[in-house]
Amino acid sequence: MNLEDFGKRIKAARKRKGLTQEALAEKIDIAPTYISDIERGIKAPSLNTLVDLIKELEISADYVLQGSVDSGKEHIYNEITQKLDGLAPKQRQFISDFIDRYIKSLD
Repeated sequence: MNLEDFGKRIKAARKRKGLTQEALAEKIDIAPTYISDIERGIKAPSLNTLVDLIKELEISADYVLQGSVDSGKEHIYNEITQKLDGLAPKQRQFISDFIDRYIKSLD
C-alpha cells in the first residue's frame, strides 16, 4: 500500500469535512500526532482506526485503498461520473465514442 497516497486521501477527506487534525483525532479518540503521521504517509492506521476514519469522514474503503487493492471499481465509476456531469451532452457523447474506440483497439 502506498502510504503517501493513502494519507493524501485521508487529508483531503478531512478537509472536505472541515475538520482539523485535532478535531478528527478527538472524534475517533486517537492522538492528533497519529493523524498527522497517517496523513504524511509515515504510519498506517490499525484496522480499527481505519474503520473509524472511514465512518467519521464518510468515505469508502474503496476510495482510501484505491490503487492498493483490485477493487475500487465503485469509486472509479463515481469519479468518472462526476467528471462527465460537468460536460455538455456533445462532450459526453464524444467521451463515450472515444471509450468505445479505445476498447475496440484493445482486441
